[in-house]
Amino acid sequence: MNLGEPNTEQFTVTTRVKGVQMNRRSFLRTFGLFVFLFVILPTSWLMSGCTGDTIKGVLNVVLNSAKALLGLIAPNSSLYADFSAAIAKLEADEAQWSAGGAIALIEDGLTAVQDVLAVIPQTAIYSPLIAILVAGIEAVLALIPQPTAVTPAARVSNPYLGQATLTPPHLFQTRAGAFREQWGKKAVEIGFPQAKI
Repeated sequence: MNLGEPNTEQFTVTTRVKGVQMNRRSFLRTFGLFVFLFVILPTSWLMSGCTGDTIKGVLNVVLNSAKALLGLIAPNSSLYADFSAAIAKLEADEAQWSAGGAIALIEDGLTAVQDVLAVIPQTAIYSPLIAILVAGIEAVLALIPQPTAVTPAARVSNPYLGQATLTPPHLFQTRAGAFREQWGKKAVEIGFPQAKI
């Protein structure tokens, strides 16, 4: 032992795990990297702000859900014509918004669909799907930046508001994927597997 150098042997604790020698410092470094990669980084991605792609993804699932619901309504009813027209308006508004139009177009289209859904009786056999669709519409409206959001006074009171809550996405799922999964499960549960999207 050299008197000019400190004795580091007494301060190093090593552990041999399956042939790999690891001291406390390298273990903490490896563990910290693991926590960062699998806990902190994914959480920060989930908590980051909403992009136009997120709005578009959830909006497309809402549109597909509305079309699936339209397939359950009797084609000869007046409700079918009104709902079909509201869906067509939302599709046209979404196309204009995608081409660079104002996001207020989406709000108008969603409000039109929600207004038609408000008149469907809650005793309808597919009313659980309507509740999920209304929750999806509310989710899209919540994703839209607030300065352009529709004021509550401009919207029709919908009896389906608050009847369903959307399942939050898990770590490797998007909001649109979580909505699609919830819609599909409910459609099968109430006996309409053809309404899965």
